Amino acid sequence: MSLLNYSRKLLLAGFSYLPSGPKLAVYRLLGAGIGKNVELGFGSYILPFSGEFRKIRIGDGVVIEDGVRILAGNLSLGTGSQIKNHTRIWGQSDFTLGSDSYIDQECHFDLRRDISMGDEVVVSGGCWIYTHMVFLSVLSGAPYKFGPVSVGDRAYLGANVFVLPGLSIGSGSLVGARAVVTKDVSPDSVVVGNPAKEIARTSQKTKTLSEGEKQVMVKEILDQFMKIYESRTKLLRAWDATEYAIAYAGQPVYYRARIDDVAPLEEFARISGKPFTLVSFGIPQTVRKYCADRPICWFDLGDGTRSGRDHGPARILERFLEDYGIRLAGAEPDVSGRQGHFL
Repeated sequence: MSLLNYSRKLLLAGFSYLPSGPKLAVYRLLGAGIGKNVELGFGSYILPFSGEFRKIRIGDGVVIEDGVRILAGNLSLGTGSQIKNHTRIWGQSDFTLGSDSYIDQECHFDLRRDISMGDEVVVSGGCWIYTHMVFLSVLSGAPYKFGPVSVGDRAYLGANVFVLPGLSIGSGSLVGARAVVTKDVSPDSVVVGNPAKEIARTSQKTKTLSEGEKQVMVKEILDQFMKIYESRTKLLRAWDATEYAIAYAGQPVYYRARIDDVAPLEEFARISGKPFTLVSFGIPQTVRKYCADRPICWFDLGDGTRSGRDHGPARILERFLEDYGIRLAGAEPDVSGRQGHFL
């Protein structure tokens, strides 16, 4: 390695360990389009293959965690997307990730050719996507293959899936853990194995829950949250599956299955006396506005959105919900622009 290359690597390594704010400021200064509430983790960096930073486009609310390394021709990350620790996206071609999509830790994406993923895609940990396949010199007659890979909206790739070049994974499909995908996956299908074969339709793996069943499910999740974080969590008030209150690290969480007006929030504010997180289904605009004027973060499980305001402990709960496939996206800005008071 030449001294110049070694110096460049040292400079890049030092830059990658800067806090998120200064790194993003540099990217914006260089011409990258980066939205609001974006995070770029410790040891993470993004490089445009051509050196033109204007080819980097990152939407609002994108979270790139620690140790993520990206080199791409054109990079587009949709609003609310997440890339977890130590994932590598590397090559000269384009990478596109849709809105509200999720890539787990330690994935590897080969960008000899383009990779595109739609909205609400989930890629579990340890997945590999290759866009080229060569094992001996092509001049000796060895086989080779280059081709882009596309993943449709709401597709799910289980842990350690391996995808070969030039393939399409259809919308709403589910690829089982450790599957090796050697041919196109049709939409709304479940494939498993090596090589991956269709065994069912995704519609056969899901069911429609009643409102009451959803409420019971949320209470069970909160009960489990309390169990996992027992040392930092306590029960504030227990009602039934329609109303529940806990506190994590002193931060109250108020779950109410339906909330049509602000009266319950006013009562809970008097009881808690602290900023809190509201969890509910179908939060109306009047309640959202009430929360925006006060230090209240909200999670709407009905449409899968959350408020722009964020409390640290609320983020722990949000990540816990992700363990159950509940992803909250489309963060709204804090329309009040101020902290406000309860009373």
